[in-house]
Amino acid sequence: MTGASIAISGTGSEQLRDLAAWLHGEDELRGRVELLDAPVRPGELGAELDAVVVLVTSGTATVLVRSLFGWLGRRTEARRVTLKVRAEGREVTLQAGSADEARAVLVEVRKVLDGEA
Repeated sequence: MTGASIAISGTGSEQLRDLAAWLHGEDELRGRVELLDAPVRPGELGAELDAVVVLVTSGTATVLVRSLFGWLGRRTEARRVTLKVRAEGREVTLQAGSADEARAVLVEVRKVLDGEA
């Protein structure tokens, strides 16, 4: 079974913290979610969050997509996110926001996991 990392970005630091906490609430994703800091630039105080990174397999991809779109549906600030899906030298970048896009995102994630992308 191939695994992939999915970096979710495109929203502010507070929203990324909220997303990470939301994803930690999924039993299948516990221990697979981490926050990625953006590099600190000269003159800045502390790092901003750059992304939430989730390690998925074909068994947990559905849980991630369902949970992500559940979170997006409850947001007023964050309506669209960017997902960078990486596995074994392959990378796909997706834009997502509406519940209608959930199925398409899951199909693309599975293609990467199956080595088709």
